[in-house]
Formats: sequence, structure tokens, C-alpha cells
Amino acid sequence: MMGFKVFTPLVFLLGTLLLSACTESPHADRIFINGDIFTIDDSSRVASALAVKDGRIHAIGSREDIAALTGAHTETIDLKGKALLPGFIAVHEHPAISAVFRNFVDMSGFQHRTAAEAWQALEQAIAAAPPGEWVYAMGLDPVLLKGLQLPDRNGLDEMAPHNPVFILAQSMHTAWVNSAALAAMDIDEQSPAPGEGSYYGRDDSGRLDGTLVEKPALEPFLAVHKNPLRVTKAYTSVLSDLRNAGYTSVASLGFNMPA
Repeated sequence: MMGFKVFTPLVFLLGTLLLSACTESPHADRIFINGDIFTIDDSSRVASALAVKDGRIHAIGSREDIAALTGAHTETIDLKGKALLPGFIAVHEHPAISAVFRNFVDMSGFQHRTAAEAWQALEQAIAAAPPGEWVYAMGLDPVLLKGLQLPDRNGLDEMAPHNPVFILAQSMHTAWVNSAALAAMDIDEQSPAPGEGSYYGRDDSGRLDGTLVEKPALEPFLAVHKNPLRVTKAYTSVLSDLRNAGYTSVASLGFNMPA
């Protein structure tokens, strides 16, 4: 009797699997036609149609071959002469950092033609910010903006006497802040060096000049903004941008979204 009790469920399971295999639909969920399908495999062939089933490529071939996989519930997508390629893989990306900086003032040479334009964008953001509110900017790079003078604490204090200001370099290894930002981060003249290879910049007199170099020096900023930087909505938008650009796999390095 014991053997029968074990054998009966086994027979039932095998029968269920066999029935599923026999009744599984041979039709594709989706087919693509009227375009060049670049396989980019060893054959480097160009097909004219492609079928997808259960989220995976099911078949590639001529339109006639793929048409045989069309069923009542198959979705047909007309490429209208466009090309279809495998998804790109971004092996070194920072989507979480991009989400954090998504709403920063863009001072980069990609956005502005001159250094004056970049500084004007920051000044406008400061003028629009209520007193005490942080103003964030990014993208500063003297390589991309001819004649750009890097900021210092004194200049930023004059520009923003009532707001903490944080400007991140295009390299993301250096930032510049004003006195209000230093105070908010609890960094003062007696603060110890942040760590090997990292430092707080000082002027000729030894006074902090508002320059923060490398990650340990930037950690007080991240600590102050731990909760405001939970930017799930912006993160979703960054991933959508990557997908729309053709990236189907992304390796997120370094700083990632908090849980």
C-alpha cells in the first residue's frame, strides 16, 4: 500500500506534464514583420521576420516561415521598414546617481555654450529658491566650457547668502559648496581630513575654500540628504530613458537606490 500511495501522485504528475506538452500552443505570442532583423550572431544574417513566445525569441526567418506560427491571439507588429536589433547591454552605468541628479541645475558644456550661461542658470535657480532651501547643480567642467573659473566659497557666498549651494563636477569626484552648505554638513575649520586620497580644500591662509574632493569628503552631504535622495520616481524615469534608447540590461555600479 505504501508503494501505491507514492506511485499514484507520480503517475498523476507525469500525466499532467504530458497533457500540458500535448496541449501547448505552437503559435507565437508576437511576430515582427516588414523590417530587417539583424541577428548579430556568428552568421550575421539579416532576416525578414521574427517570432516571440513566452518572452523569448522563438523563431527567425522569412515572412512566410514566421507566418505559420500566427494564431488567433498572436500580435503582429509591422516594423514599416525599420530595423530590429538585439538589446544593448550597459555594463557600466550609474542609474541611481543619475536619478539623484536628475533635477539638479545642469551647468555642463553639453547644455550651455559659454561659462556665463552656466553661471546664469545657477543664479536663476538661487533666485527662485526660498531662503534656506538647498540649491543643487552639476556638470561643471572647464574642459567643456572655455574660460570657466572654478567656484570657491567666497564667490558662492556672495551669489547665495541665504541658501546652501552644492555644485558637483562633471567627473563627480569633486564638489564646491558655500558657507551655508558647510555649516549644514557640520564641516568647519577644525574638521579632520576626511580620509586618504580625499580632502577639504583650503585657501592660502588655511581657511576652508568650499572644495570637497573624492567620496569621503562628499559623505557628509549624502548623510544630510539621506532621506530626500530616495528618488524612486526619478529612478524609474532614468530606467525608462535607458530602455527607450535600446538598453535591455544595465549593470548599476557604485551608489545604488536605498531599500
